[in-house]
Amino acid sequence: MLGALAWLAVQPEPALAKDPRVVKTLERRPWYEIEKRFYESRRYYFGSGLVGTCDLSVLASGPVTLEVKDPQGRVTSRDRREIPGSQYLQADFTTYPGDGLLDQGLTVPRNAPRGPYEISVFAQPGAKPDEPFVVEAFMKGYSVLLVEGLRIADLPRDPWVVEIRNLPPDIPTHLPTFHPVGKKLVLRLGANDFENRYGGEALPTVRLERGPVGMTFRPTERPDGGVIEWTPTVADVGPHELAVAAEDADGAVTRKQTELRVVLPEAERFEGYSRDGVVFLRWAPVLGAVAYNGHAQERVKVLAENLRATEFVDTGGKIGDTYLYSVYAVDRTGQTGMMTGFLRITVEGEREEDRP
Repeated sequence: MLGALAWLAVQPEPALAKDPRVVKTLERRPWYEIEKRFYESRRYYFGSGLVGTCDLSVLASGPVTLEVKDPQGRVTSRDRREIPGSQYLQADFTTYPGDGLLDQGLTVPRNAPRGPYEISVFAQPGAKPDEPFVVEAFMKGYSVLLVEGLRIADLPRDPWVVEIRNLPPDIPTHLPTFHPVGKKLVLRLGANDFENRYGGEALPTVRLERGPVGMTFRPTERPDGGVIEWTPTVADVGPHELAVAAEDADGAVTRKQTELRVVLPEAERFEGYSRDGVVFLRWAPVLGAVAYNGHAQERVKVLAENLRATEFVDTGGKIGDTYLYSVYAVDRTGQTGMMTGFLRITVEGEREEDRP
């Protein structure tokens, strides 16, 4: 999911039934995921079309109208347009052909002043006390359900208060949790900043904060922010801390970390054959291995543990059956390394029922 949800400020904690200003559902749902739910309701239809170009957009379904007041006290409503670049929309936001109901929408453009915004809802003339209404806000691409399940008779007197803040950047790069000895790790590190997604300024800067000895970081041009490189040796077998960070132009920082475990690579030249009801397996030595474990996928138990040799004879197979064999190297800490590819072998031999 994209970025931390740091911009929401709501009224104190009582339950929704006691205070309808309290946000009922807080969801970290980015705008393109809203678009995937395009056909669910008029709320999502509205959001997918406008949220990409707005810092704040509000939708009301039901016999109500909207009003938004910005941190400077300017108001936009159906009858006023004081917030620069704001819009008030009235349309049927359901998918084609629509349900014939008129919905209310209000948008505040990108790069709007940061701070608290008051969202108020008023009953339309002729609205009946038992008629329901729904209000939802989209803040910089995230959907927040302000209230649902209320009637016109329950219309709150006080506004909802939401705060537009700078969103910290997002680090979409997946940090690996294991890597084999001897293989070069190349990790392209990038970051996104929602405020700069649409023709904005520079991308966030990224950096390597912690990593094993010998790991390097090299800044690069777009779309990557930098490249991490490292080739672990046998001496590096075991866990290592890996931490990266991204910082936007306003100084907001996002950090991401994981435990990177270095394991032994898979055994090479893994081969085998069967004769007289017996399966013979062998493989090349793995640098740093102190033992090997042998497996057969169709057998519930490990065939052999802590083998000190690079070969094994399986006498437990059934003639005519086929097994998928694999081998794991074991390091000095007792951890198994990468699995070899499966070796499919059919147990060859003369069955007792076939003997004269």
